[in-house]
Amino acid sequence: LLEQDRREICICLLAGEHQTISPSVTRGLDARELHITIHGCGPASRLILTDKPWLFRGVAGVTLRDMAIEPAFQVNNVEGAISFRHCAQVTVTGCTVRGFTPEGPLLTIADADQVRLRDNLLEASRFASLELPQKLFTRAEVAVLADLYNLPAQGQWQWAIFREKATEVAKELAAMKADGRKKIQGSIRKAGGDSGLRGAMTSGELLTLSRLMATLAAKKVDPANILDRLLDIRRAAIKARPGLALVLGEVFPTQQPPQDELDILDDDGLVSLESNEIAGVVSLYGLPAAPDRLQDVLKLAASWNPPNNKDKELPDQPVLYGLLGTLSLRGNQLVQVTVAKEVIAALKQALEQSLQNKGFVRLSGLFFRRCLASDNVFEGGHNLIVVQHLAMTANDFKMSAVAADAGTVITDTSIYTANHGKNGSVTLQNVSRASEQAANLDFSIT
Repeated sequence: LLEQDRREICICLLAGEHQTISPSVTRGLDARELHITIHGCGPASRLILTDKPWLFRGVAGVTLRDMAIEPAFQVNNVEGAISFRHCAQVTVTGCTVRGFTPEGPLLTIADADQVRLRDNLLEASRFASLELPQKLFTRAEVAVLADLYNLPAQGQWQWAIFREKATEVAKELAAMKADGRKKIQGSIRKAGGDSGLRGAMTSGELLTLSRLMATLAAKKVDPANILDRLLDIRRAAIKARPGLALVLGEVFPTQQPPQDELDILDDDGLVSLESNEIAGVVSLYGLPAAPDRLQDVLKLAASWNPPNNKDKELPDQPVLYGLLGTLSLRGNQLVQVTVAKEVIAALKQALEQSLQNKGFVRLSGLFFRRCLASDNVFEGGHNLIVVQHLAMTANDFKMSAVAADAGTVITDTSIYTANHGKNGSVTLQNVSRASEQAANLDFSIT
């Protein structure tokens, strides 16, 4: 179709498996816009990326809708399995995107004016994701379960392979006599207690494991119930040790624009994530920083935090200035949100200068002017959000994927309203020039 110079392309994928080979679309500057829509019949339409990432470059509008997408290769490149760059409008709705992401992201979107991701499931796993359940079942000497969760180590990470194998295991366990399943349940419980592996699991993992053992203890078991438990264990393990699911935004600039240009750069841009389940890390502005570099910045941020520095006179003008538009997060189920390593480096330098000069160092860059976060469920901690203004409303920090603090917010201004934590033990470090909060329950903002 591209060779025929078509500029409005709509492709419908029928039910079944479809394979692509090097499906990249790259367009240079052209007076005629190119719009591409690819849609399927829901999860029944399965698109397999066989050998290379799916790249879209310079396309005016791209829409992917109602299908399942999975790369058949390990994602070890910075672009990710699916990448959009310099595409004015990017829309992904009703899609299930799974992939094995040891060194790269599942999905990358940069240099786009309007981005809408809605009603999607993004699942990014890596080698470490299933190691803990595999070790537990190995020590329990339940070979069928140990082999199931060892599939990635054997080079079989695709979802279809895992589900097929899990179905076979579920049928085998359901066909056993009740005493045999009861013995397996006892072995799993004993292995967890003796090895200390249960102590290393998250609350989400422990819950799914407990449900499996309760199901195995029943006198009569439907294999469909066992299959559900096995898939739940897999999902909880991936959320506890996730891969990189989504990279949003551009690389932080090394040179900042002049002050008189700050108000005219992409303030009308919109990135909207709504009603998605993202079993993986979301990184803003580029590939995320290493954990050790992140900890250095968080320590500096705690020292700089205005509430901890009462002698400082707060400036009237923003000290953190975003050059992008709006990031809207609404009704999503998230594991972790963090920022790019370039942002971490710039923050570290600015915070060090601020502490040395005992004042405020103005920092501008390609981060969002505002983030409007409402009605999300944060399953994991160690989040790091860097935007100019943050409005966080009616979010639930359940912390089932990672038992840790909620994380850190570094903004110029922030507002927190009606957020909820877990048993009063959830703490969010707020580093803002000015901040207000009201009606937050079991959720401490320091």
